[in-house]
Amino acid sequence: MTGDKGQVTGKVGLESQVSSDPRPTTCDLRPPLVSVIMPTHNGERTIEAAMQSVLAQEFRDLELIVVDDSSSDGTAAIVQRIQANDPRVLYIYQHPRLGGPGPSRNRALREARGKYVAFLDGDDVWLLGKLEQQVSWLEAHPETVLCFTQMYRDADSEERMVCPSSDTRYNYLAEFRGNLIPVLTVVMRRDCLEAVGGFSEDLGMSEDYDLWLRLGQRYAFHFLSEPTAIYTVHETSMSRNAVRMRRAWLKALRRVPINRRLGVTPWQKRRRLAQVRYDLARALYERGACAEGAWECVKTVTMDPGVGGSVWNERESKIWRRFQPYRLLAQCLVGMVFGREKADVKWRS
Repeated sequence: MTGDKGQVTGKVGLESQVSSDPRPTTCDLRPPLVSVIMPTHNGERTIEAAMQSVLAQEFRDLELIVVDDSSSDGTAAIVQRIQANDPRVLYIYQHPRLGGPGPSRNRALREARGKYVAFLDGDDVWLLGKLEQQVSWLEAHPETVLCFTQMYRDADSEERMVCPSSDTRYNYLAEFRGNLIPVLTVVMRRDCLEAVGGFSEDLGMSEDYDLWLRLGQRYAFHFLSEPTAIYTVHETSMSRNAVRMRRAWLKALRRVPINRRLGVTPWQKRRRLAQVRYDLARALYERGACAEGAWECVKTVTMDPGVGGSVWNERESKIWRRFQPYRLLAQCLVGMVFGREKADVKWRS
């Protein structure tokens, strides 16, 4: 299974479908209304639950496109077994590896036929009723290009966290100040996604945040305050990716043009970049990269000397928060002097 574009395993015949639902399902005679895009890599432990959460939706006019980015475990066998029982599944085995969900989503987008596209990674799940609710909204509001919702985060804890908060009021400036849109809750119009060129493939991660920043400059979004998905938290991977994520955010934010109509003034852009750079400096310090952390602190306060006042910390007053970047700089310098510095290139990629 080789080739730059991967190997596509097509939909099997309708006669092999196992379903007691009398409503018609999509077939090759007409395109589905929704294309669900699911990237995965070595996801044998979670891919079945993710796929079944899509195929069990009461809204059945869909296709599920699974892009397997060179998995070396049993992912392929699981997907193909499910595909054999449901003609709505399209399986793409990608080799050589694309690397990251952004390129995999673009690969699936080239095969998608739906008027709308939705996204779900191979280790997350949807709740019942998701597509029916969001597609109905988009059909009734043609001026809206993208609809997103709340999600449950950390479902294994006693109290499942819901985010974004129910009082979220989406506007472009709010999205610019911090990513509000969970990609696994999004349903959007495919032609608009294609019009902006799909997902960027040069960021390494956070391609979704970059996409919302580009889309929001041209189109209207809508938020529904009801959880429709469950995001699986991997604490280890989250901590390891902190530095890479902030670097990707900086790259995406620098691309955003000044647009006073949307609220992105030169001051707003400088403040936001300084906030992310401070978070990057803190992540570097926590990883033991004190020299890099110190340098990022210097760039932070040079860009916006008062950025500390906008750093969220419920335990400290706003006046004291103003000194946080300078305190972090001192901590980084002390770490350099007293040997806390670690040469770990994994955190610096």
